[in-house]
Parts: sequence; C-alpha cells; structure tokens
Amino acid sequence: MLTRAVCALFLYQGRYGKLYDVRGVGNNDELFIGMSLAWSDDLYEWDLGVTNPVLAPPDWTCAGSTCKDPHVMLVDGVYLIYYIVMDQEGYCVIALSTTTDWKTFVDMGPVLRLPPNMRGTLGIESPAVVFRDDLWHLFFTYGPGLWHA
Repeated sequence: MLTRAVCALFLYQGRYGKLYDVRGVGNNDELFIGMSLAWSDDLYEWDLGVTNPVLAPPDWTCAGSTCKDPHVMLVDGVYLIYYIVMDQEGYCVIALSTTTDWKTFVDMGPVLRLPPNMRGTLGIESPAVVFRDDLWHLFFTYGPGLWHA
C-alpha cells in the first residue's frame, strides 16, 4: 500500500485491532482504495494483517469511490463498521458493514445519503455512533459543520 490514514481501534480476542484507510496497489497489483487491519498486544508494536486489504467499497458505490473514516463498535457480539463512500448517483454515503471474525464482512448498505456540499468538506466525513438513553446517535461532519442524526 502507498498511503495509510484514519483508523479505528477495537478489542478482539484479547488483542488490539486497528482498521485503517489505505490507498495504493493491492494484492493483485491493481489500484486499491479501502481498509486494512493491524494487530497489537500493547498498542506500541503492530503486525499488519496477513489478508490485507480486507474491506473495499461495496458494489453499489461509484467506480473509484472513497472508502474511509471507519468507526467501529461492538454490539451483541457483532462489530459494526461505519465508513464513508460515494454511491453511483454521486451522493455521499455513510455505509455500514459488519463482521464477527475480522475475516468475513457483510455489507449492510447505506445508513445516510446526502448530496455533495459546495462548502467545507464537500461530502460526509468522520462518522461516529453513540448509544445513549436508549437512542442511537449518529454524528458526522458535512459541509461547514458537525451534524447529528
């Protein structure tokens, strides 16, 4: 991979995991945009996942879609992965994938779609989900500010 960027940390089977953005050349020598994994016992030394890259934009996204800004949370034994893509109609999307083993991933589709914004970030950035007072709260940046849904 050529570049690494934003990451989300999580615990899995007693180890720390890091899901991070990647852009570059994938295992088949073709351009890859998506996410890879790294593992650590101490948050200091990290081993790259042997099956990297692990997560790519879903089929319903546009060609060359971004696939970035993961937010990971564990709910009832399932890891929810919220991240940013662009769909085939040009909308900015918060997508959701799930996994229980960090080897297989299930695309759950779009969570939120918004048109590109001509100010600020252009699209959606940095989704974060919080469960509080029996409600799920989705926070994200879009255009010039922070939003809550």
